[in-house]
Amino acid sequence: VSFHEYNDISKHSDLKINYNLFNGFENVKDPTFLTGYKYIIFNDEIEKYRNNSAQDYVFVSFGGSDPSKLTSKFIIKVASKLPETNFLIHIGNFNADKISPCANVQIVYRPENLFKHIAGAKLAVISGGNMMYESIYLGVPSVVIAHNKHQETFSMNANKYGCVSYLGLGNNIDYNSLKDDIKNKIFNCDSECTIIIDNKGKERIKEAILGLSVL
Repeated sequence: VSFHEYNDISKHSDLKINYNLFNGFENVKDPTFLTGYKYIIFNDEIEKYRNNSAQDYVFVSFGGSDPSKLTSKFIIKVASKLPETNFLIHIGNFNADKISPCANVQIVYRPENLFKHIAGAKLAVISGGNMMYESIYLGVPSVVIAHNKHQETFSMNANKYGCVSYLGLGNNIDYNSLKDDIKNKIFNCDSECTIIIDNKGKERIKEAILGLSVL
C-alpha cells in the first residue's frame, strides 16, 4: 500500500492512495487507486475543535518550514498595514527565518495543539498543504497561497469547489490584493464548499485494504 502526492513511483503497489485534489481525481475509476478528499486522514484530535466559536483574530501559517519565506513578508506587507486586525501567526518547527512581530501580531511556536488555533479563527491565511484540508474540515474561511506547483493544483481545485479562496503562488503574490482580501473576508465571507469532507478516510482505506486479494 502506498501513499503519494505527485510524481509517484507507486504503480507496482497493490493499493495506491492520493487524497489530494489533483486534476482529474474525480474521474479515476481504478479500484486500486483511491483518490480525492474521501480518503483524507485526519488526526482524531481535530474532532474536539469542530464547534469552536470564532475569536477576534486571523490565523496565519505557511507550513512547517515556509520554503517561500512568506511569514516575514506577510508581517511587514500585510499585518503591519492592518493595525486594527489581530493576527495569530504560527511558526513551524523548521522555519529558520528571524521573525519580528508587530503590536497586532501574536506568534505561536510549536503549540501543543494547532487545531485549537485554527478552529478559533474567523479567517485563515495558509499554504496549500495538509492544513488547507484541516481548515476546510473545521469550517474556517481560508485564503490559500501555494508554495509550489502541486500545491497550486490542489488549491485551485479547492477554490473551484468553493472551499477556499486561492490567491496564487508565493513568489507572485500581490500583497495589496491579499490585504484587501483579508479585510473583505473578515466581514463578508460568502463562499460555500460544495464537497463534503468528513473524517471517515481511515475507515474507507481500511475497507479497501481488507478487500485486497492475498497471494
